Amino acid sequence: MGQKVNPISFRLGINRSWNSQWHSGTHYAELFHQDLQIQHYLESVYQRSGVLVGDCQISRHPQQVQISLMISEAVRKKGIAVDAQKVQLTLEKLTKSSVSFSVQEVSIWNHASLLAKEIGRQMEERQPFGILLKKAIQSAMNSANVEGIKVQCSGRLNGEEIARTEWLKEGRVPLHTLNAKIDYASSRAYTIYGVCGIKVWLCMKS
Repeated sequence: MGQKVNPISFRLGINRSWNSQWHSGTHYAELFHQDLQIQHYLESVYQRSGVLVGDCQISRHPQQVQISLMISEAVRKKGIAVDAQKVQLTLEKLTKSSVSFSVQEVSIWNHASLLAKEIGRQMEERQPFGILLKKAIQSAMNSANVEGIKVQCSGRLNGEEIARTEWLKEGRVPLHTLNAKIDYASSRAYTIYGVCGIKVWLCMKS
């Protein structure tokens, strides 16, 4: 069962929490759609600046909406600036409420969503698939917080005529152990040969 089910939803309420933390009655669908709009807007703003966007956590209170966004820490090295005040005003206009917006810079090697997007970005730049995957796994395993990693890619890898699925694994990734801290994400790479799917499992140290 652990091999098929989404590792994050499998652990909700155990060692994972929901990205959207709020309750509603009759306006549930409207607020859920609003959460999706917020995520799409923030992703488009930062991706235009070349920044990878990770998890977006949203919690709603009677007088305020709190939004916390994770982005890749390379933003400072590239000297990329995002108009935070403009983003704040747009979010308040979208939610029709006061917004507390915070951004956290994190290492891509400690977050599955950022790592999957980085692998996809390099595949779109036509980097050799085998070398790319080995470098990503080695860099992740060198991180102090990572205990194991598994990466799966499918599609016309390296432009081959027949689509195939390849995966590499290193370290410990116990998908059946509910207490294990497993981070999971999937992404897509839009190459000139077609769409390639990327899945990343990270086992974090307790």
